[in-house]
Amino acid sequence: AKREIMYRHAFRVLAQRAPVATAAAATALAVAPPSRCDWWSSQKPSAPAPAAAAAPPVVEPKTGVQFPAEQGGLKLAGCGVRVKYGFIKVYAVGVYVSPRVALDKRAASPLAALRTARRDGAVVELRLTMARDVAKKTFVDALAEQITPRAGAPQSDTFAAAITGGLRDPTPEGSTTTIRLDPDGTISVLDDTGLVTAHVVVPAVCDAFLDIYLGADGISPTTLEAVKAGLEKF
Repeated sequence: AKREIMYRHAFRVLAQRAPVATAAAATALAVAPPSRCDWWSSQKPSAPAPAAAAAPPVVEPKTGVQFPAEQGGLKLAGCGVRVKYGFIKVYAVGVYVSPRVALDKRAASPLAALRTARRDGAVVELRLTMARDVAKKTFVDALAEQITPRAGAPQSDTFAAAITGGLRDPTPEGSTTTIRLDPDGTISVLDDTGLVTAHVVVPAVCDAFLDIYLGADGISPTTLEAVKAGLEKF
């Protein structure tokens, strides 16, 4: 009987202490710091960094033609206009260069700098955007007239024959013909959509094209001045 009384007393004491222990445990849980998982789940995901804004296009002032600052992995060095008879605006020309190849800023002229860069692996593109409709034959003959004294008649004829088939007749106002000069002397001609319409290997004509627009006696002084200023920023 005494043992039974002792057991009952012990159970009574435990029953009285249980709520206290339970309350203490609840308090401990309430003030306990969050676990690592709770901390990570409470953090808001950081907003993605804003994308770098694309450089605005460059406007050729005499024609109003816009040239993208960068396109196809190439960077615009400068743009100008081809004028005939002192007042007829024929087309705007943008000169693009691969930025992967360092340009020799100590070169004597933009022409020398781009010739060296192309031979070192740079791609150069001339993008001609028409300021008026021009008959296909007139357009090709005008280019050949400039190429022949610089590269020779056979090379000029080879290029003219290659380019003629892919041009529209007339070459319409607002259309763009891209002349791509590769380091190995290959010339590719592309239309507005980027489709290659001619592909010919004539290294002498590559050099001639650079001289046509960037030489001391080139046909577009505004292009020469713009490229000279643009190369300083490369």
